Formats: sequence, structure tokens, C-alpha cells
Amino acid sequence: MYKPEFIVSKNHRTEGRALTTSFVQRARSKLLSGGLVLLPSDTCYCLAVLAVDEAARRHVNAILNRPDDPVSIACSSYLQVHRLVEVDHIVSLLLEHFTPGPITVVCAAKPEISTYFLERAIGSFDQSIGIRIPDSFIERDIAANTEYAQMTVAIRDLNTGEPVQEFERACEIVGTGIERAGPTGWGAIEADGFYSTHSTVVRVGGPQKVTLLREGDLPFDDVVSIARS
Repeated sequence: MYKPEFIVSKNHRTEGRALTTSFVQRARSKLLSGGLVLLPSDTCYCLAVLAVDEAARRHVNAILNRPDDPVSIACSSYLQVHRLVEVDHIVSLLLEHFTPGPITVVCAAKPEISTYFLERAIGSFDQSIGIRIPDSFIERDIAANTEYAQMTVAIRDLNTGEPVQEFERACEIVGTGIERAGPTGWGAIEADGFYSTHSTVVRVGGPQKVTLLREGDLPFDDVVSIARS
């Protein structure tokens, strides 16, 4: 197994359970140098990489034995969302009511977002971007401190497809995947708990306005109710 270059345990946190500045900087440096960081998201551990080119996306998908599907962007704030996508009335309502939290909203990219970024970096060919503002403040802190958009991919059990919430198991999956897919530097950050189990994914746009792509702990009926308000 390809071991992480550094591990941040839950005992290394501030009194408010956040990462210290030095550990945020360490994760930032690893991402900016083309490496990966295993970190806690809302529902499970995820693998983060900067959305800079096709190779980064394909490498993460290969490590996690994942189909070459589009990858969502973890945003640190509403402002960062505005820089990437068209925030219409419905998108605004969903973000206001359900974020930070376990929901991914797939919506139209801003016109100035390059085709290279959409098709190569995140694998989207329909001019849309899946955006998240996670409840995990560790994920938000790291996303806020890199100059590039941060892709995060959930780590799932290779046999059951279930999201992985056990730190040692997540490290094993990533380390084994890197050994198989090709070496790269990575670090790992242990969770102090998770906020939910499954995230909900919806698409905003088109005649149906809001379409369910994957239901999670957040019921789709609640999403539709807010979208119609």
C-alpha cells in the first residue's frame, strides 16, 4: 500500500475542531504541487485534487476505481459558487436552505468558464458544473486556500459501493489505488465525525426545473418544496 506523506489526526485540531493554520498550509501545498488529500466531507471521506487538467481527474477516478464521470467542485462559500455557475432564483434558494450541507447542485456554468475546464478538468460536456458547499469546515477551509477549484470525490467501498466513514479503511483504499494507478504524493486528514450518510444530487434547469439525480439523506420532496417557494 502506498502510504500518505502526512497524517493529521483528530487530536491535532484546535479547540473548535478546526485544522491549525500549519496543517491547512500543508494540505494546500500538497494540492498545489499536484498531490492529493484525503479529507472528511459531510457524508464520508473523500479524495481532493485541484481541477487543473484532465490527467488529475482521470488519476483520481482510476485510484478510486470510479467511472470517468464528471467530478463536482467543493466550494468554500457562496461567493466562490457565483464565480463558477449561473445562480438563478432556484439555485439561490437551494443553496440558502440546504448549504452548508450534503447536497450537490448541478447547474449551468457561467459563460466565461472555459471549455477546457469543463470538458477536460471536470469531465462535463453539457456546460454544467456540480457545485457543493459542504458542511465539513475542514473541506471548506482547504477549498478556500487554494487558488484553483477543488474537486472532491467520495471514497466508496469497492464491494458494496457504500461511502466509507472509517479512516483506516479510507487510507487503505486510496493507498492501494495509488499503488495500482500510479504513484503520487498524498496526505490524509482524520474526521471527527460525519454529518450524514448519503448526499443528494439534483440538476437545476430545463422544463422540469429541478431533477433528481441521486437521492440521499436530504429528501427530494424537500428540495422540490423549497424550489417552488
